[in-house]
Amino acid sequence: MLRNVLPVIVVCFFAVACEKIEPADPVPLIGFKDLTVADTYDTIGDEPIEVKACELVFTFVDGDGDIGLYDDPYDSIDPRNVFIIPFEKLEGDYFRNGELDTLSFWIKHDEKMDRVGQNKTLKGEIKVKFSYFKELLSDFDTLKFDFYIIDRAEHQSNVESTFDVSLK
Repeated sequence: MLRNVLPVIVVCFFAVACEKIEPADPVPLIGFKDLTVADTYDTIGDEPIEVKACELVFTFVDGDGDIGLYDDPYDSIDPRNVFIIPFEKLEGDYFRNGELDTLSFWIKHDEKMDRVGQNKTLKGEIKVKFSYFKELLSDFDTLKFDFYIIDRAEHQSNVESTFDVSLK
């Protein structure tokens, strides 16, 4: 009887002990979570300059877990992997304004994000802080930002958008 029960116990043990593999696309999927905007000052020079400080928070899922660039970003084709595109709202429509450039940032690879085994899917949250000089925004009433990321395999995620940000 023990001979018949032992294989069943072993199979049950391995079924419980193994981590469930979550199939996910190797192309990153991002989702907008929050955007905060605050008036503050930047002290680059001798005198403080008024700025709009922003913090963008978004989630991501990457099936092959290759988010983040290694220590030397210039080993890559492009050392930037987060892109934030500002849009001005005029009469209900959004337009790119030449005064506001696309912002780009570098997500650094962290060894804590490395996955061992078959399940390489990586999920998380990314926070990006940036600011604009307030005088640069004086002509705008409302902005929104589109954003996306690129992983090490150069897969571009979907493009997400923030809510409207009133600047007045």
